[in-house]
Order: sequence, then structure tokens, then C-alpha cells
Amino acid sequence: MNDTLTGHLTVATCIGCGARSRAGECPDGCADVALDLVDIVDLADVAERTEALEVRVAALRELALAVAGDQPFAWANVQEQAREAVRLPVPPEPDVAVIEAWGCPRCGRIDAPQPCLGVCVRRPGVVAGASEYRQFAERSAQLAADDRTFTGLARLLATVTPRPGQEESTMAAVRSRARELLGRSAA
Repeated sequence: MNDTLTGHLTVATCIGCGARSRAGECPDGCADVALDLVDIVDLADVAERTEALEVRVAALRELALAVAGDQPFAWANVQEQAREAVRLPVPPEPDVAVIEAWGCPRCGRIDAPQPCLGVCVRRPGVVAGASEYRQFAERSAQLAADDRTFTGLARLLATVTPRPGQEESTMAAVRSRARELLGRSAA
């Protein structure tokens, strides 16, 4: 989308069929281009998930860094830190529908017709370019991969207590695993 069709735009949205439109007319005729749009609610949902994943992955990464260091660590403190990190909530991945539309970059007209159901009631709705959604979705996918990577370590740390006399070997094994995961993560 170019300057006239960028940002978050208010469009008339039919509550029956979901058609979307925005008025505009060029005096010398419109130059329609294909647009991919998403509802702003869907964009907010993926942004919320991304932000929650950023918080959780930061906590999990901090845990892995604490364990991967050369200094001995207090197992009970690490267990509590791991439990807290795993409990951080992350909303489920939203199911986002990309709206295929046509629009004029000069006057800002948008048209995303749907088969009419005969109950057209148009209410204002806000849409954004699907490229903005895709940026959040890509970041969310990267963070979700890191979340999966570090959650296994955190769950191990949260639930395992070394046997008496085996503390050093358990710490060495966990430290090695944490270093491996940190090397694999997307940073």
C-alpha cells in the first residue's frame, strides 16, 4: 500500500457478508491495485501474543544464561525462577483472515466485495495492511520457536532435584544443555 492506503484505515464493514468499502473517487479515474488487509482486532491479537512471547522468552533466556554460566547456582532459586518463567501466560495464536481487496492509491478508495446476504448493515471498522500483520506473525513465530527451545529446559529445572552427592554432575549436565540451547536460539 502506498501513502494514501497506509496505516490503519476506517472502512464501512457489512455485518452480514463482511464486505468492506471506503469511499473515494479520482476525477480522472481510479488506478486500482490489489490490497491485502486484516482487521485491526486480528492485528491487535497477534501483537499481544508477540509481546507476551517476548516477555516469556526473555525470562526463559535469563534462566538459561544463569544456568549456563561458570558460577555455581542455588538449585532452589533456579527451580523457582524456572517455575515463574513457565507460568508466564501467552495467548494462543490467533486465526487471522487476510482480506483481499482493491484500492486506489491516489484517493484512498477501498473495495472488498463479498456475496451479499441481503441484510447489509454497514458499521465502521478499522483495517490495516497485511504486511504489518505479517511482520508481527514472523516475529511471533521466531519467539514461539525460542519459547519451545527454552521451555523444555525450564520444565526440567522446575521439576528435577539432584540426588544427594550428584549435584555437581547434574549441574554440569544442565549447564551443558543450557549452553547448547543458547547457541541454537534465534537471539
